[in-house]
Amino acid sequence: MLRYSTFSFLIAALFALTVPAHCIEYGQTAQQFLTAQATPSAVRKPVRRVAAQPLIRASVVGFGGSWLERNLGASRPAGAPGPWCGYAMRLEVMSLGRPDPGPAYNAVRSWHNYGSPAPRAAVGSLFISAGHISKVVAHDCGDGRVRTISGNATARRVAYMCEPLSSLVVSRWP
Repeated sequence: MLRYSTFSFLIAALFALTVPAHCIEYGQTAQQFLTAQATPSAVRKPVRRVAAQPLIRASVVGFGGSWLERNLGASRPAGAPGPWCGYAMRLEVMSLGRPDPGPAYNAVRSWHNYGSPAPRAAVGSLFISAGHISKVVAHDCGDGRVRTISGNATARRVAYMCEPLSSLVVSRWP
């Protein structure tokens, strides 16, 4: 148990050293975000805005797990373009230890040839529709839909959604 705590502390310290303090604003937890979805917008508390880590730190980002899951409920990262689902997926693939595919991948159409072909909507694959990119996380939505996570999703935040398989254009492994 002591080793796990020490390891966790070292990872947290490494993360704290790689992200400038001015890049993170405090906001809601995932539970507060989910509760806020049922709250009228006039009563909702503001959520955190997360700045993207500099792209040169891609090798360090790989230690932190999924960028999308860590930023669940966050709004558009500082520096991201208007439609930012492609930008969020760039941060996601870098968090998985892969190199930054580059700014051309801010556009959804660039993801059509990224990685390698995947079985249709396989868990862990990229779900690319005509105007959106997300990552498949489960097949628990029923009715020909899959659960995905993406940036610029529900309420223009990082969120889970149930997307219809009929909207799938390309499925790729990252």
